[in-house]
Amino acid sequence: MLTYVPEDLFLNPREGLAQTFQKLVSEDPEKFNVFASFLADPAIRFVYVYHYLSGVREGIKNKGGKLTQEILSLFEYIMAQKDDPFMGSSGDHEPGLFAAQMEVAHLLGEALNSDNPYLTREQLDRIRALLIKLAHHSDPKSDADNKTSFDPFTHSLNCVRGEAMHGIFHYSLYLVRKREKQSGQKLKKGYLEPEIQQILDEKLDLTVDSSLAVHSVYGAFVPQLHFLSHDWLENNLLKIFPEDKDKDAFWKAAWDAYILASNVDRDVFKLLTLQYQRGLRLLNQPQDEQKHFGGSPNERLAQHIMFAYLAGLTDFDHENKLLELFFENAPDAIRAQGVFWLSKVLENDKPAADDILWQKCWKLWQKRLEYAETQEVILNTQEISDYLRWLVNSPVGLDILFPTLQKSVKYLHDGFDVRQLIEYASKQCDQYPLYAVTLLQMAILTAKEVRWTPKDEDEEQILQAAMDSKNEEARKIAIGIINYRGEMGDFRWKYLLERN
Repeated sequence: MLTYVPEDLFLNPREGLAQTFQKLVSEDPEKFNVFASFLADPAIRFVYVYHYLSGVREGIKNKGGKLTQEILSLFEYIMAQKDDPFMGSSGDHEPGLFAAQMEVAHLLGEALNSDNPYLTREQLDRIRALLIKLAHHSDPKSDADNKTSFDPFTHSLNCVRGEAMHGIFHYSLYLVRKREKQSGQKLKKGYLEPEIQQILDEKLDLTVDSSLAVHSVYGAFVPQLHFLSHDWLENNLLKIFPEDKDKDAFWKAAWDAYILASNVDRDVFKLLTLQYQRGLRLLNQPQDEQKHFGGSPNERLAQHIMFAYLAGLTDFDHENKLLELFFENAPDAIRAQGVFWLSKVLENDKPAADDILWQKCWKLWQKRLEYAETQEVILNTQEISDYLRWLVNSPVGLDILFPTLQKSVKYLHDGFDVRQLIEYASKQCDQYPLYAVTLLQMAILTAKEVRWTPKDEDEEQILQAAMDSKNEEARKIAIGIINYRGEMGDFRWKYLLERN
């Protein structure tokens, strides 16, 4: 039989024992289901209850464990407790009643994410009651928004009411999966139970619950709400994304959560046109983003707009003006993130020259370069430089791209983009020696840092092709590069002059 011993000798003995118990439960949660009944006892400290529930949660996640009647009864016992009688005798970091109640919220969320909807109607009724009770928990306190370093959405995953709201949405989606399993058919739209609509209405009222963390959850689940009840979402959209200036923080909490947690859905995107417009206009404000667990909302917004552009949901001169708003308001670094995301799409799809994906990307590059030429170079270096990351998956040759590349070189922003450009040129230098060596010369002369150098093999290949070609202009440029390198103390390519 596998045994565990506490690893940290300095732990509170109770904590060490409880952690050992948690490991045993996580490995075989079904074997320890009976313990749930024993732990619903006023004489048992909550440190053991908390670690037992943590073990059950790990078992559900990794071992296919399930909620049972006994575990649900333990949940109900925990949520019925008002005070922790062991608070005074607990160690500094010993989990107590609050931690156990938080773990109930986490565990319910984990169980409701199951793809195998095994819970009975009676169990689901008990779970719904538990979630509603958790949604009225005192955590987070009214001043928690000012005290936490978390952004609202991340905070929602680390406070009881926030996690309960996540659970309420997971519960509603679980009901849909259960009905689909019973009917054998995929549902085109879901539904919200009256009890769930009531709690959603209640918690959306900012005079009832003013927590940014709780409010952010509505934003995170906008696409799911659209599926569960399109009517409810439409009727409450301006409560989720309030227009009043004094509610800007709640708008941002919901908007950032939506952007971070959601991908673009056509119908939802159209429904949120005004919100996208508002979010894009805010990009020109001073950037002081909180650190988000899911990344940067502004960078994610760039991805949303690029996806919408590819999907035909926006474009230059489109009535919703979203693409123009993005490029008018987004800082250079955020625009570059959108271009970088498109490079990953090209890498994944590897389109042909006549593919609509490449046509849209090519149009964007030319349009943006044309605009950048009317401004100072420094204002667009990151964006224009990042278009060069598309070259590795470009379906067209240097003969077509050369004029665009020639204009793009002065925007080079880092050594990686230099190497991308010259690697692309080197692969076609035998066919287009003048174009390739011209780009090499421009990249070398415009490099802002010494380390912005092409790969040796790519530079050598281009110089050899130019020197071996019958194009006198190409040879002249190559000789100039070789001499320039020599003046800098770099004689690697001197042999090419001696050879000719």
